[in-house]
Amino acid sequence: MDPTFAPAAIGLAKAYTFIGNEGWLPTKVAFERARKAALLAQQLDPQSPSPHVRLAEIYVTYDWDWAGADRELHQALALGPLNSDGVRIASQRAAAIGQWDEARQLGIEAVALDPLDPYVHMILGWVIYLHTGDFAEAEQSFRRGLQIAPKWGAGQYFLGEALMLQGHYEPALAEFRKESPDDGQFEGSAMAHFAAGRKSESDAALAEAIRHNGTSWPSEIARVYAFRGEKDRAFEWLDRAFDLRDEDLYVIKGDPLLKNLEGDPRYKAFLRKMNLPE
Repeated sequence: MDPTFAPAAIGLAKAYTFIGNEGWLPTKVAFERARKAALLAQQLDPQSPSPHVRLAEIYVTYDWDWAGADRELHQALALGPLNSDGVRIASQRAAAIGQWDEARQLGIEAVALDPLDPYVHMILGWVIYLHTGDFAEAEQSFRRGLQIAPKWGAGQYFLGEALMLQGHYEPALAEFRKESPDDGQFEGSAMAHFAAGRKSESDAALAEAIRHNGTSWPSEIARVYAFRGEKDRAFEWLDRAFDLRDEDLYVIKGDPLLKNLEGDPRYKAFLRKMNLPE
């Protein structure tokens, strides 16, 4: 209706970024559309910080360009204070490169700026608390996010992961089973069964996970194999995730599900491939 209306272009960039993060379109398609919309918004309104925030998110979750994300966030900040969305993205960037204290501070700040946004609670729980071993804190973040948005994509999966990592295998399995197949039902079930000593049930769930999400969420298949201690298969799936630009790879550093891989030279080589510090 109005090709010069910058807020619409910004909204389109945000929508496509979210679609890419959720895997509802092929990653490349979603994020390149997001980039195009963000650049258009920047052209239409050069004084708005919002296009820079959207570009920073693309740099973090798709390009894995940490310096580029930092540059865009600084440009956004020069044009005006960051809202909760911008602070969340800054938190994700800090977590990706292992700056945990800064990531935690920014994540808490994002929640304070907009406590009714489920996204900031989920990111605080998954990207920061789970990755720093604060599993009980992660559980609370996920429960709060689900209280706000009960159907949040992968929300039950994240909650199940927090419970599983605290040793609560049956409650974790119950949460995983509430999740949709696209958002981790089978991946989570495979890990919970394995942790509880039920290898055959784990194998069956993993086979279903591969059937449902082998091309849309390969990084999570890698996490399941790593959790089960099957390193060769885990690295095979990490390579697939890299080739497909799986958006969840940006936060592999410190991932508790990948802990079994950390002593393997291939893990450090993979971090280097993603321009992440070892």
